[in-house]
Amino acid sequence: MKRINDYIDEKNEEMIGALAGLVRIPSVKEPPLPGMPYGKPVNEALEYTLALGRALGFQPENLDGHMALVDYGEGEETLGIMTHLDVVPAGGGWGFGPFSAHIEGGRMYGRGTTDDKGAVISALYALAAVKERGIGLKRRVRFMAGCDEESGWADMDYYKRHRPMPDLAFSPDCEYPVINAEKGVLHLDISKKFSAKPGEDGLKVLSFRGGSRVNMVPDHAEAVVSGGVGAALTADSLVPALPEGVECAVLPDGRARLVCRGVSAHGSTPELGKNAICLLASALYGLGLQPGGPANAIAFLARRVAGELGGQSIGLDLRDEVSGALTVNVGVLEMDQREMSMQWDIRYPISFGSEDILSRIAAAMELPGFEVGIRHSLPPHFVSEDSELVQKLLMVYARQTGAKAYCRSIGGATYARSVKNAVSFGPNMETADHLAHQANEYVPLEMLGFNARMIADAIVTLCT
Repeated sequence: MKRINDYIDEKNEEMIGALAGLVRIPSVKEPPLPGMPYGKPVNEALEYTLALGRALGFQPENLDGHMALVDYGEGEETLGIMTHLDVVPAGGGWGFGPFSAHIEGGRMYGRGTTDDKGAVISALYALAAVKERGIGLKRRVRFMAGCDEESGWADMDYYKRHRPMPDLAFSPDCEYPVINAEKGVLHLDISKKFSAKPGEDGLKVLSFRGGSRVNMVPDHAEAVVSGGVGAALTADSLVPALPEGVECAVLPDGRARLVCRGVSAHGSTPELGKNAICLLASALYGLGLQPGGPANAIAFLARRVAGELGGQSIGLDLRDEVSGALTVNVGVLEMDQREMSMQWDIRYPISFGSEDILSRIAAAMELPGFEVGIRHSLPPHFVSEDSELVQKLLMVYARQTGAKAYCRSIGGATYARSVKNAVSFGPNMETADHLAHQANEYVPLEMLGFNARMIADAIVTLCT
């Protein structure tokens, strides 16, 4: 491995520059264009990655705008290395431009630096190191950089229809040592039409909205309210009743706008964020709303969802020994006086099925009159610790770090679950900051080379 590691060390500054160029592309999904199924910015990231692959001596393939593919080696079996180029919206609260690739204190800041563009660069240079050193492989290696991982996996569905899936694979899109269990995922659309005419006493909620993606803990929510009949709203009457983090501004027409600032986080780890939608719902409920209409939906959120990460009050308090507890994130909400729609992100333990979750949701939602639909669903994923893939990746981790290697489970969803024999492997250390989908996301620059060495060792160990 010394010759491979020397190559990676020589390319360190080049890798940093390559990542900076990729992070500066705001590859958030947009409406499709001809030849660009996920919009122009994502396609720019795809073309950038293809050009980098060519510069490293490969002959990459553009899979019709859905994925960049780079193959190396020969063999009847294929090892897949699965990464992605799309990112979630930047959100607020950044100390630097979210797409500036700002470098300070040995870190590069920017949306996608850890999720998952840093891994894209490390994996490409790892494969280039194996190629440049002329190491023969018994399995072909296929680097895969998808374009819709954050929004529904249409890219992976397209790949499955047009290419054979790898025989074994790993996705550097989470943490070390080895993630061999991923919880099930349910993204739900929850809606309600308001038929009851609100009463006259209390505040009237005219609008309430927050969040931008179902798989992000929302860091912003706002509502516009008016007073009851003949009641004038004043800051003095509202502000003392508002909790910390909720601001109030009285508008010229006598209405008031309430704004809540939360803390963004990945939807699979809601405990790392502060959900602005739930916080504002609780604040509104505490002010005393006119009964009926939006008030009933807000009361449901405030009394049965806010303050709980595991859905205890709606019958979702589920867990198992392998993968832990179920989590719930209210990611998006839109509400006016006529109707409401929400998007929920539920991550459930591997010993349960989606039917278990949906039946419990249906029971909890029946009385309040909510309609529930499935936006996106992924079953749980598990690979035995005794498999060749897991055992060899554990060996790589122990060899590269000198630390004890072990298996873990996560609530996140990586491309690994699209392949029966696949796990997540890196690119972050378990004890490091977890800022994917959060403001000020960053990657320590030293991790680019570290991950490249780790991935190169995994290629050699699994394919020679």
